Formats: sequence, structure tokens, C-alpha cells
Amino acid sequence: MKSVLTAAFAIAGVAATAASTGADKGAWVDLAALQAKDPTVSIHSLYEQCTGTDLGGRNFCTGYIVGIAESLGQLSLKTSTRSSGICWTGQTIEYSASVQAFKNWAEKHPEAWGVVRYAGVMWALRETWPCN
Repeated sequence: MKSVLTAAFAIAGVAATAASTGADKGAWVDLAALQAKDPTVSIHSLYEQCTGTDLGGRNFCTGYIVGIAESLGQLSLKTSTRSSGICWTGQTIEYSASVQAFKNWAEKHPEAWGVVRYAGVMWALRETWPCN
């Protein structure tokens, strides 16, 4: 449980940074600061897993994105962290919709492909299901 909370707070920190610099409105944060040191944990690598033919890679993609989506959904439940979360407004979101949101976002933002994957997933989900 501690690692889940740590990950949620790390995501919230990136979300807060993105929000404070206008990343959700099209202005980008310093992408150089978020570059993946290991290319296998980049947005591009995750996108390739999500769109590839390898079943293991696609399953990893789905699990990774859904895990972040669930964490961001929990952040939206409290007033103090709502702005860092995603708001599904009571609807049930299919796993495939979360994955598709990430793929669509990644295709629109190739300039961010070298960034760590969790930031790309977070940005994609928050753009798709923002908390107003």
C-alpha cells in the first residue's frame, strides 16, 4: 500500500507541476527535466507496447495505464487533490478507453516521446477526463 501511495503522490507532483505551468492547456513543462534515463520507460516505448502485436506488451500497457487511471481517479475524490486527478463523473470507463486515450495523446505529442511514461499517461488521462 505504501508504494501505491508513493506513486500516487509522485503522479500528483507531476500533475501539479503540469497544471502550474499550463501543460494541460497546451503549454509544456520543461520536457528535458522529465526525460526517461532508460528509454524502455519512455512514452514512446509504452506507446509501442500498446500498439504492438506482442500480447505480453499489450497486457503490460493496459495494466500500466489502468493502474495510473485508478490512482488518478482516487485523487479526484478529495478536495485537496482533486485538481491532480481525473474525473469520470460517475461513468464506468472501459480499460480500452483509457488505453485509447493514451494512444491518441501520444500520437498528437511526438515531441514528448522521450519523457517518462507515467507523465504521458497522466497528461493523456487528465486531458480526456479533466476535473473542472
